Amino acid sequence: MRKMGFEAPTETQMSHENRPPAAPTESFEERLSTLRIATADSRHSAMDAAIQDLLALIRDHLGMDVVFVSEFVEGFRVVRHGCAGAVPPPLMQALTSRGEPRRLEDTLCQRLLDGRLPNVIADLPSLRATQPLPDQGFPIGSYLGVPVTREDGSVYGALCCLTLEPNSRFGDLELKRLQMAAKLVERLIQA
Repeated sequence: MRKMGFEAPTETQMSHENRPPAAPTESFEERLSTLRIATADSRHSAMDAAIQDLLALIRDHLGMDVVFVSEFVEGFRVVRHGCAGAVPPPLMQALTSRGEPRRLEDTLCQRLLDGRLPNVIADLPSLRATQPLPDQGFPIGSYLGVPVTREDGSVYGALCCLTLEPNSRFGDLELKRLQMAAKLVERLIQA
């Protein structure tokens, strides 16, 4: 199985807490439309770059610490693409090794897709106190995810994002934006 690419932050990037909001000159929807047009005839390397750009857009506009696209392969989740902000080095190391398969049943992705978890979890530690959830190996405050499907309607995997701290502002708008981004990911992986 091929490993995914994880975009690490540059030294000039600020942490999520200190990062200013995205410039208001171009909305999420406008930037997403630009990516759709720019990737209409994408090839493999261009597809990878376009997915990385899309994940960075999601991370910045939704205020996430980590965003990734996973593929489900024979009962395993394999992270194919990822983008992380300024996260502690041990977490970055855990994330960059995520190209290794993980049993699907041991992931939040599986619970999200089969309906055991909602698409938006603003406070995962509170939810964890009420039901058993798999340990991901690092702290997760908020978790959002949506399925990514193939052209035939079967599930390819998931587009997921998380923050290290709970964030009560996550709701329907963030879910809608993530769903829009998943549609573009679907188009890109089928190109």
